[in-house]
Amino acid sequence: MSRKPRAFSVAQKEAEKPAPAAKNAGVTKTGRKPRAIDMPTKAASKGIRITTLPEEAVDPVYAELARTGAETPEIRDLQKLEPEPASPAGKRRAFGWGKLALSAFTLLAGLALSLWLDSLVRDLFARNSWLGYAALALTGLLALAVLAVALKEIRALWRLRTIDGLRQEAEAARNGNNLALARRVSREVSSLLA
Repeated sequence: MSRKPRAFSVAQKEAEKPAPAAKNAGVTKTGRKPRAIDMPTKAASKGIRITTLPEEAVDPVYAELARTGAETPEIRDLQKLEPEPASPAGKRRAFGWGKLALSAFTLLAGLALSLWLDSLVRDLFARNSWLGYAALALTGLLALAVLAVALKEIRALWRLRTIDGLRQEAEAARNGNNLALARRVSREVSSLLA
């Protein structure tokens, strides 16, 4: 908790009563009301230019490297921690035995399931017609649910493709300093998330 509970007498003197809450509402210990500040706009209106500091100003090890140009053990340790640049994606192999085996197994399992459902529905029709119709209806519901899940996944993949395209356009706008493209991407992101 931010404050400790306190006790006071009900019959307080008028001078000892705390100030009304409305009078001190929003006033901090510094005597001003809290407010939100838009720093870049406020700084620009006063003629102040905000710049980011280079790495040398942030870390003394980088400053040492910039000053001397020589590598120290600390700098070598830092360079070991830096990740390797990403290598461009190589050609993808079109054929793989694992892919072939998985595809064949999936198709075989699908055929086995469809044959099993067919024989189940036929057997239930042979026993009693209403059991056959019930099994046929449940099989139809199963097919409808599988189709709905597949369509939902396709829609999600399409949305991911759209988001990736917007990300690439936003990166191009940032790299090219293109405000019009950045605004268009911003509108598209807003409409996508709305």
